[in-house]
Amino acid sequence: MYNIAIYIYLIGVAIGSLFNKKIKKMWRGEREAVDLLKEKVDPTAKYVWFHAASLGEFEQGRPLIEQLKATHPEYKILLTFFSPSGYEVRKNYEGADIVCYLPLDTIRNARRFLRAVHPVMAFFIKYEFWYNYLHILRHRGVPVYSVSSIFRPGQVFFKWYGRNYAKVLHCITHFFVQNEVSLQLLKGIGIDEATVVGDTRFDRVLQIKEQAKKLPIVEAFKGINGKGDACKEELSENGCKRDLSEDACKDNLSEDACKRVLSEDACKGDLSEDACKGDLSENGCKGCKVFVAGSSWQPDEDIFIRFFNEHPDWKLIIAPHVIGEDHLAYILDKLQMKAVRYTQATEQSAAEARCLIIDCFGLLSTIYRYGEIAYVGGGFGVGIHNVPEAAVWGVPVLFGPNNKRFQEAQDLLACKGSFEVTDYDSFNTIISRLISDDKFRHQCGEASANYVKSRSGATDIIMKSVVGK
Repeated sequence: MYNIAIYIYLIGVAIGSLFNKKIKKMWRGEREAVDLLKEKVDPTAKYVWFHAASLGEFEQGRPLIEQLKATHPEYKILLTFFSPSGYEVRKNYEGADIVCYLPLDTIRNARRFLRAVHPVMAFFIKYEFWYNYLHILRHRGVPVYSVSSIFRPGQVFFKWYGRNYAKVLHCITHFFVQNEVSLQLLKGIGIDEATVVGDTRFDRVLQIKEQAKKLPIVEAFKGINGKGDACKEELSENGCKRDLSEDACKDNLSEDACKRVLSEDACKGDLSEDACKGDLSENGCKGCKVFVAGSSWQPDEDIFIRFFNEHPDWKLIIAPHVIGEDHLAYILDKLQMKAVRYTQATEQSAAEARCLIIDCFGLLSTIYRYGEIAYVGGGFGVGIHNVPEAAVWGVPVLFGPNNKRFQEAQDLLACKGSFEVTDYDSFNTIISRLISDDKFRHQCGEASANYVKSRSGATDIIMKSVVGK
């Protein structure tokens, strides 16, 4: 039945490629993948294969790829994608030696692909369980690891009618799962090779934070004065919330504002409320307050745009999930404020605008750093997007009601680092308190940051288990 379904799907993709550019890219990429491998594979090298369905799964696998690359240069990395949204963004990823599409899971495709590569081990990220690939890998004695995988009772593997397909899970050498529920579900079908390690995504967002570069256009939009490196921590209304170095004080605060010299060890002198007139974000200097909406869809935008149209004291950054011209035009039409698109902006035009629209990919994880409050979209559709990506920056995170399947969202709700939005009224209630109560907003942000830090470390556990380091 599985192979019949795959061939039916294959026919559907072939037909769809005639009418859809995205499907056409995938169709062409899958057909060309084996020829690409024959051309690029070094027959003397040992390849470790990482497969990610799309961009989100890639980000979960990325810490593993980069740690393996750094500690075991004897291996080469093959990275495959199923979706164009992953491949097209990361096809030039320097951490992998070869990047290509994964041909659809027919027996013929799987055999040809594996003959071309001969991987010494394979990592499948999260939900990827391709029946033919995995069975052939097991037959060849290639160890296969499922990373950041998560299971729920309603999945087909755990239903009476899914027992045959569940055999594919027995092809996995070891599961590194996100939670205890997943572990127990696997044990219930006779799989004991599993360990609860959490989600590598937390390691990735911390990595992104550490490596984040400044974005001059966004800093101009926020009103940062260009001396962001000096002033790295926030000043509360009451004084010096965290340590500032002597240089930080001298470079960024005037004599009047910085009434006494701040040593490297502490804030020896108090700063009055008048002296500290605005928050100093991690980026540096005084800037206006910004609400960042990431991966937003139309239902999300209908809510927060309506609110900020009526609150001119805040600025708005929108990084929509879909950046097609029709959708961008929809956003611009709803905005009752001066807006500018990132790809068309100068530092001057950004500074003069009240809304900055991110109309390109690859910036969102860094964009969140410029916000006092974040919103993660998708919760009025199939499900919310990457919440830890925003939470790592120490800001409260809002999202829509379809969040129940996302453990990190449930955890953040429990620790008061995040809030659920069900409609405009609930958004209005939550955002109004966050805007008006600085202390509450900072507390929620700290809860978000602490949660992400507490869940890190999965990458090290996996690497130690798999390769000994």
